Amino acid sequence: MRTLAVLGANSRANQTAGRLAAANYSVRAWGATDTDTACRRPTTHPTPREAATGAHALLTLIQDIDELREVLTHPAAGALDALEPGAWWLNLAPATDNVSRELEDLARRHAIAYQHTPLLGADGHLVVIGPEAGDRCARAACDSILEAIGAVIHTGAETAPLAVLGMQGWDIEASMLEDARSADQH
Repeated sequence: MRTLAVLGANSRANQTAGRLAAANYSVRAWGATDTDTACRRPTTHPTPREAATGAHALLTLIQDIDELREVLTHPAAGALDALEPGAWWLNLAPATDNVSRELEDLARRHAIAYQHTPLLGADGHLVVIGPEAGDRCARAACDSILEAIGAVIHTGAETAPLAVLGMQGWDIEASMLEDARSADQH
């Protein structure tokens, strides 16, 4: 069984940890308190480092960049130092291109593979913007984890043109959720 660490103190972190536990992943959580499943529950830990210890992949759902830096790099409790080289870090929080580049550089310095895969959702429905369709290595590593969380849309860098068409933030999210719901019904 693969071990995953989920970091974040918000409803999406709770849903993510619960869904991964229900999909039979061993989930080590920090910040997540309630889950959306009564089946299996993630184990909770007092620090990000303890949650990340022994994890094959780290999933972060922390949008505030200063808080995320603290959670990842705190000298006594930071999560990145607990991960083995080659582990995957999936940042599920929205991030600007500059922040994403900063996080990718941070991962590279820790010999960890980084993937920005934003998690969107409303009304209990979750959609993940997965790795670009052509990125076979990232998809092989990430897809089974992401599919346990919610519908995966492999748009990658193709989301930028949506903003040009006048779709912003929640409009993009609503559109992707509608696409995912339609795909689930077929």
